[in-house]
Amino acid sequence: KNRDYRITMENTTSRVVDMVELIPITKAHSLENVEVKKMSKLVGDTSRIGYQADMVSSKFMVLIWLIMQFFNLGSLVLITYMAFKGIIRIGDIPLYQNYFEKFMGNVSTILNLIPTIIAGSESVSSVGEILKSHSVEDNENKKLVKDLKGEFEFNEVQFHYDDDDRKILNGLNIKIKAGETVAFVGESGSGKSTAMN
Repeated sequence: KNRDYRITMENTTSRVVDMVELIPITKAHSLENVEVKKMSKLVGDTSRIGYQADMVSSKFMVLIWLIMQFFNLGSLVLITYMAFKGIIRIGDIPLYQNYFEKFMGNVSTILNLIPTIIAGSESVSSVGEILKSHSVEDNENKKLVKDLKGEFEFNEVQFHYDDDDRKILNGLNIKIKAGETVAFVGESGSGKSTAMN
C-alpha cells in the first residue's frame, strides 16, 4: 500500500504542477471543467489510497499493542506461578515484572518503527528510480537527420487526451513548405495549440 500511495502521490504532484503551468491554455480551450473533473478524481484516488495505507499501518500498530499486552499478562502469570511454587520470593514479582516490561518496551519500540522504515524505504526507492532513469533522450538506432529543409506535412492526424474521448484533432491534413508563413485561426478549443505542440 505504501508503494501505491507513493506512486499516486508523485503522479498527483506532477499533475498539479502541469495543471498550474497550463492554466492559460486550459482557459483558452475552455477545458476548465474537464481539468476540475480530472483533478477531483486524482485527489480522490490519492486520498483513498493514502487512507488504505494508513489503515494497514494502524492495524499493524493495534496488533503489536495486543501482542505486547498478551506477553505482559503471560509474564505476570508465569512470575506469579514461580512465586507460588517457591522458585522465587513473592517480593521478587514486581522486580521480574519490571525487567520484563522494560525488555518488552524496547521490543515494542523496535516493532513500532517498522511502518516508518517501510515508508522510508519507499522514499529511497523513489530516489533510486530517479537516479536510474535516463535523463537524456535515447536516440540509439534512430535515423540521423542529415538535412532539414523546413518543410513538413500532416496526413490524417488525430489526437485526443488520455482522460477525454473527444478528439481534439480529427483528420488534420496540412502541408507547409519551407519559408512559408501559416496562421492557425479558430475558436477556442478547436485544436490550434494542440497542433502546434
